[in-house]
Amino acid sequence: MNAALQAVDLANYADMAQRMFPASIGLALCDGSGAALTVTDDSFDERLGKLGNVSPDWASRVQDLDCIELGSDGIVLIMNLQAGADPAAGFLLWWVADAATDQQSADLHDTLLSLGVCIRNELELQTELDNMALELAERYEELNLVYHTDDQVSYFHEGYEAFRALVQNCADYLDAGLAVIYLRDKGVFVESHSALDAVDVRLIQSVMDDYLYDKVAGSGNVEFMNNVDDGSNDDSAPVPYRLMAGPVVSFGDQTDGVLLIANLLSSKSFSNSDKNLLAVMSRKAAKIIQGSYDGLTGLLNRASFENLVQNSLATLRSRGGHHCLLHINVDKLHRINETVGHEAGDLVIRAFASAVAEELRDTDVLARLGGDDLGVMVSSCSSKKGFAIAEKLNRRLAALPLEWQGERLNVTTSIGVATLSDTARSGEQIMKYAVMACDVAKENGGNTVQVYEHDDVRLKEREASMWMVGTVHSALREGRFMLYAQPIVPLNATGEAHLEILLRMQDGDKVVSPNSFLPASERYQMMEAIDRWVVENSLLQIGMYLDSQPRLRPVFGINLSGQSFCTPDFLDFALDVLRKSQVPPELICFEITETAAVANLAQAKLFIEALRNEGCQFALDDFGAGLSSFGYLKSFDVQYLKIDGALVRDIVDDKVNAAMVESVNQIGHVMGLKTIAEFVETDQARALLTKMGVDFIQGYLISKPSPLQEQLAALNKQPSLRAL
Repeated sequence: MNAALQAVDLANYADMAQRMFPASIGLALCDGSGAALTVTDDSFDERLGKLGNVSPDWASRVQDLDCIELGSDGIVLIMNLQAGADPAAGFLLWWVADAATDQQSADLHDTLLSLGVCIRNELELQTELDNMALELAERYEELNLVYHTDDQVSYFHEGYEAFRALVQNCADYLDAGLAVIYLRDKGVFVESHSALDAVDVRLIQSVMDDYLYDKVAGSGNVEFMNNVDDGSNDDSAPVPYRLMAGPVVSFGDQTDGVLLIANLLSSKSFSNSDKNLLAVMSRKAAKIIQGSYDGLTGLLNRASFENLVQNSLATLRSRGGHHCLLHINVDKLHRINETVGHEAGDLVIRAFASAVAEELRDTDVLARLGGDDLGVMVSSCSSKKGFAIAEKLNRRLAALPLEWQGERLNVTTSIGVATLSDTARSGEQIMKYAVMACDVAKENGGNTVQVYEHDDVRLKEREASMWMVGTVHSALREGRFMLYAQPIVPLNATGEAHLEILLRMQDGDKVVSPNSFLPASERYQMMEAIDRWVVENSLLQIGMYLDSQPRLRPVFGINLSGQSFCTPDFLDFALDVLRKSQVPPELICFEITETAAVANLAQAKLFIEALRNEGCQFALDDFGAGLSSFGYLKSFDVQYLKIDGALVRDIVDDKVNAAMVESVNQIGHVMGLKTIAEFVETDQARALLTKMGVDFIQGYLISKPSPLQEQLAALNKQPSLRAL
């Protein structure tokens, strides 16, 4: 109570008394012994001393209201704030200079009574708040213990242990004989029991299956059984236990499971505090589920499946045997999402997940690994049997009668199969093998099954590509890309200098050519990240070169992939970094390949138009490689036509190639384009290209590629660049 007394703002009450009675000196609150707790005047210590001299036993004598005269020091009115119930609880003292009449004395008594009642009510409220704070502090300590397991866990390793910790904490904090987390549809039943034995657990699970689980799922509330003392949502049942069960809702409004607490009937009833704690723990269970399962299908998610595979590998190493991993990819699901809508795509995923689950045994495990990928671990299964199962699944899924808004959806799958045995280096490696096999199945046209075989050339190439992707990621992260350059020179007259900027990768002591890492980067959709690095760093180095006031200001060619210019975000990036660099746009010539431009006609036109408006130039690279119609040239606002090096290299000895180069050059000139011949390696080829009227040449005859800074330094020493 003393803490509550100290919390009262006595000055407000003293001001009120002063306004009502100008003779008021001030107020004091004292504890049960008469010691001052809080006063409104510094002289009160002396006044309390005089009060003790006049009436030494006042603290034990005042039961309700009393008035003690202090002579020339006026009077003091005293009220026992507990009205006699507990004199030790505290007193309100009011000093007044004088009470001249009996009427004034009566008014003072009434006023003191009113002030005292207000203060007493405030004290009671403050005491209640203090008790609530104490209870919350105790509960907070409990919840700190409850939350010691990490929320971001996965089911088959950390997540399973989190469920065990959760039910153990529930049993400990609620002093329960049994705590259970039960996810019926997922086959999860984790319990912790002390006072109850295995027979009790089976009986309680039977009650949950027969009645309580569905009741909790239906109401969405905490439900009780045989908890008659509580008086809320209680059912009686012919079992010797008190039961409290709450819903676990992790995705949407659907109940995923039940968290249950059980005690013997001889134990105390569950309280409202117990109910609140159960609700908190149910939310904790929901977070564990969210970290372990896919929200759309209810299947295990990728992290959970990866843990399962790794744990299964550990078991195989101790016991022997083998399992099969199936990686199932829905063919061209992105087209359904883009043309019909994501709801239709979700329908396909749910239907496929249900169909696959129907074909599996209880010992097999199905998971959703990503947007359009499912994973299966078929236990105790050989590669041959795994292939047969995959073939059966492939036929079943292709035959599913899927419709969306009256339209049939014809959807197939590609499935990769890999064997998990005790000799595997890691579960992650076998999952990658299954992915590689699935990729090969897709390259074969989809709707097929591919088994991973160590001596399969295509799979070895795929494995090498996946390794290279990791190397490229590291190079981007560690800044191991390098800019090289190669000159492009005019043939027939002194003209503008050109440098094509090229990319290399540092790998230890080696400089890796783009032919080694760009194909893998394109296959695994990494080209935009690479192109961003190239554009940004090229403009940075070009800007530094121009700041040095060089003799020559060449046109710089920067290569872009189709993956990049098809992305709206990349266009915004290119415009932004170009403007910030302050490099004159007319000195930048973006090079895009003929095949990429034709394959992405609309996006290429938009990209070219936006950067042409900034003043940049464009070259259509590798023209002739794609055997496209010359009519496509009319679609692109380009200034240069780069003739494919595969045609140029052999023009001296190959008349067909020479004729094709000449026709490309002529058509380019008719359309007002300047032509560039790549891969020029001999004087004979240069002479023939000069005779044809080609404008520029590029190749080893002029210079091998070398670091950009070296090329710029050499360029700055020459008054002009020409091939003759």
